[in-house]
Amino acid sequence: LRRTEENIDEITRLAQEHGGFVGLGGVVDNLNRQGERVKVPGRAVTDGFTWNEGDQKTQRWWPQGITTSADAFDTEDFDGRRLLMTSWYSKTVEGENYGSRISVIDIDTLAYRHVLVVEPDEYFGRPAMRPLNVHAGGLVWCGPYLHIAGTRRGIVTCRLDDIIEVEPS
Repeated sequence: LRRTEENIDEITRLAQEHGGFVGLGGVVDNLNRQGERVKVPGRAVTDGFTWNEGDQKTQRWWPQGITTSADAFDTEDFDGRRLLMTSWYSKTVEGENYGSRISVIDIDTLAYRHVLVVEPDEYFGRPAMRPLNVHAGGLVWCGPYLHIAGTRRGIVTCRLDDIIEVEPS
């Protein structure tokens, strides 16, 4: 979630509506997809990884920026796990655009999960959310904050402690 002085209360109400904050720890404890190690060309890198088949074939989502827990913390890990994050932007498919998302990847196991980046909203007086619709062309993780470069829209800063889990729909 994007937190500003103007939307702290809205983010809190949204979290209460969905059972509270799970933060990045809640994501890392529930990685639900599996990447695969692959060889990469060149000498500077020994190997890389690829997304699962569904994520490789998607026409909606396009990966962009990349950052790691080594960027975020002096220990180079998050709770003992080396993590990588990738930003994606959504292309409009069948008239729908889903905004931006982040993938959280455990570098050692290549298990990962996608997290939709949203902004708080209101729908008929109830807390709601809407996708953050930016290109997400770059990414920097620094401590509890994730900075997303919204191409032609500036920088958006998200607080990783504000992650909530919602029912997929």
